[in-house]
Amino acid sequence: MALLPRAARLPLAALIGAALVLPATPASAAPTQPTAVVQGSDVDPRKAPVMAPASLKSAGGLYLPLDPESGVAAAKKKWGGYRLTSPRGARCMPTVGATTEHLGQDIATKNGAPIYAVAGGKVLKTKDGTSANSGYIVIQSTIGGKNYQLAYIHMWDADAFVKVGDTVKAGQQISTVGSSGPSTGPHLHLEVWNGTFMQQQANVMGTPAALDPIAFLASKGLGIAAKASSVYRPSTPSSCTYYARSTGVIRAGANDTSAVLATVATGDTVTSTPGAMMNQRLRVTYKGKTGYAAWLSFSPSYVAPAITTQAGLAGRVSTVTSPVNLRAAAVTGTVRTVLTTNASVTATGRIVSGGSWREVKYTPAKGTALTGWVSAAYLKDAPAKPATPPAPAKPSTPAADPISTQATLKGKASTTTAANVVLRASTPGDAVRATLPKGAKVTATGRITQKGAWREVKHTPAKGAAVTGWVAASSLKDVPSSVASKPAKPAVKPAKKTKKTTSNVWLRAAAKTGKGIVVLKKNSTVTLSGSTKKVGKVTWYKVALGERTGWVSGAYLR
Repeated sequence: MALLPRAARLPLAALIGAALVLPATPASAAPTQPTAVVQGSDVDPRKAPVMAPASLKSAGGLYLPLDPESGVAAAKKKWGGYRLTSPRGARCMPTVGATTEHLGQDIATKNGAPIYAVAGGKVLKTKDGTSANSGYIVIQSTIGGKNYQLAYIHMWDADAFVKVGDTVKAGQQISTVGSSGPSTGPHLHLEVWNGTFMQQQANVMGTPAALDPIAFLASKGLGIAAKASSVYRPSTPSSCTYYARSTGVIRAGANDTSAVLATVATGDTVTSTPGAMMNQRLRVTYKGKTGYAAWLSFSPSYVAPAITTQAGLAGRVSTVTSPVNLRAAAVTGTVRTVLTTNASVTATGRIVSGGSWREVKYTPAKGTALTGWVSAAYLKDAPAKPATPPAPAKPSTPAADPISTQATLKGKASTTTAANVVLRASTPGDAVRATLPKGAKVTATGRITQKGAWREVKHTPAKGAAVTGWVAASSLKDVPSSVASKPAKPAVKPAKKTKKTTSNVWLRAAAKTGKGIVVLKKNSTVTLSGSTKKVGKVTWYKVALGERTGWVSGAYLR
């Protein structure tokens, strides 16, 4: 129920004329939208105005807005007269969207009854009605030499008989009775403004410009009350009770920026006073704090709060701190039983939004168990039982040591001490297959556990079948192989590289064109020593031919 932004607030048509219409005896017609009624013919009433019976005219020339049908036999009455219901003045809001300052007089009659202009004048405004917004016609009239604006409200089709700019005569039919906007039944809401219509609607409390239509028109010689079949004269209550329609805030001032005094949840109760409304906000009191809250966020009828399930609450045991009612719903309504102090109840887990009410199950000493709602303020939760500690976990069996095969471990071995041959590579004694004495000969398969603690062996006893199993590695000694290893062959020296001469060329004493040792003939094979020298662009190779060594230009070698 956060305060509504200005753009979201109800338009003028929804503000005006909201009324409580008391039921007639017999009940009046349901507030459905009728087709416009034009008496006498189907001629456009704006071209051929329909006039009220002369009996509705006062000595001063004013007309009753509705026909009381006085003097007509009951069997011939069409509309059944009219009744004065909600009067001008401060009041408690009768329905959602209604104001707390009633700015006019409600005159109840049947749906579709003709509405007549009290006085002649010019049509200033018209607005068609909807289920949310009140339809209205505003006419500026001169009464007793002074201008007033008269508003006729709650019709459906405001333009059926007149339009803005028309000049109407006193007693001319201007519309038909409807029940548009915040209304509880078909009626005419009549307002008389000493000035401009709704000029002070932003600050409704005590609006002086909206006159009491009955008293004002009576002073001008028009007795509306005298012709009514009944007149409702309610006493103004000292306070009003409203219920929050949603979660929202109450602020210190009648605006969107004032400090937040309190937060209300759906279904919370607030109090107010008749007429306490300003800037479309109600002045309310909640838990000792008085401030302003959005007018449309409250209802005069109880609003059931949303019910939710609170995690971890179901099954919680509580005791009652003082006598309290166990109710059928989360509201001060039907009582199922009275719970005495220290009575024990068990929560179902369901709560209303905000947690102010809790659903519980109560089992009396005698009788049937009851489930209902209790105000959470009267409950004290029992201390939670300590959680049962979990059972200690059983020690896990260590994972088996992975097994691998090592070729170098294959071969003969012997035991260095008495040892068991076991089925699995685990603690000795686990499925013992044989017991070996010290010095027993075995053959290792090469399989060993990753950590090296166990080795797999095969043992062939003097008598009986061979046994394969696992022996602790610490109890084994490998036996060297009796086959002598052959000496390794000497490494083969790499062959020396050779080249051939491409033509007759000098074998020189140095890597340059200097002293020659001997001329090497074409296709002579020389052996490279591995040494080379770069002289300019020529690479020289050190070579050997027989017993002679020297340098040959690489340009003459291939």
